[in-house]
Amino acid sequence: MRAQGDVKHSLNYLEKARDQLRKLIALEPTYDHAYRDLGLIELNRYDLSEFSDRAAIFLTEADKAFSQCIAINKENDGCYEGMGQVKVEQGQFDQAFAHYFLCLSYSSNNSACRNGIAMAFEKSAHAERGYKKFRESIKDNPAHAEAHEAFCAALFERGLKSEAQAECELALKIKPQLCRAHFRLGDYFASILNAERAVKHCQEYLWCEKTPMNVEQQKVCQEIVTRVKR
Repeated sequence: MRAQGDVKHSLNYLEKARDQLRKLIALEPTYDHAYRDLGLIELNRYDLSEFSDRAAIFLTEADKAFSQCIAINKENDGCYEGMGQVKVEQGQFDQAFAHYFLCLSYSSNNSACRNGIAMAFEKSAHAERGYKKFRESIKDNPAHAEAHEAFCAALFERGLKSEAQAECELALKIKPQLCRAHFRLGDYFASILNAERAVKHCQEYLWCEKTPMNVEQQKVCQEIVTRVKR
């Protein structure tokens, strides 16, 4: 019973927060962050709802809020992050991946969007079909190289190695000197004993990556190159 009381308290708190945001939006109807926060509140209400009909309403309201956020500011990665979560819950995985991809296009280090990709695959077996549909819909765009690399990283973390390889290779097709993509492929090919391709990508990585903060990755590639050349 205490748990039910906690849920009720949380829902009441979220309802009050929602009402405050609606007042703010009435005063500033083009404030994109307010719509993003409103969408997040509705997602939280959806998570806490015990009744399917109420949950569906909350999810629809979240969808509307994030859609409005994107309409106001197409570069707000948080809006795409939230919409990605909504589409996962709606079972529309191709659209979920599309929104996570756009999120990473504007903020390649957005950890929530990277994690969202992995969570989408864990949510349902239908996610892989949605991912393939999403991949068929996107076109090469120089602005999307970082997003492909971020997708590559998330897919490697999920263990989807062939899909990850394809994403990193596409990233390099668009932006040949994208260092992180070379590192991920060099490390991957070394793990499957493809020495030629491992060395190729590691040499490319060592040539372009000079950032001190990535010294550990540099050591990994140096070891791969040295080991193969012995």
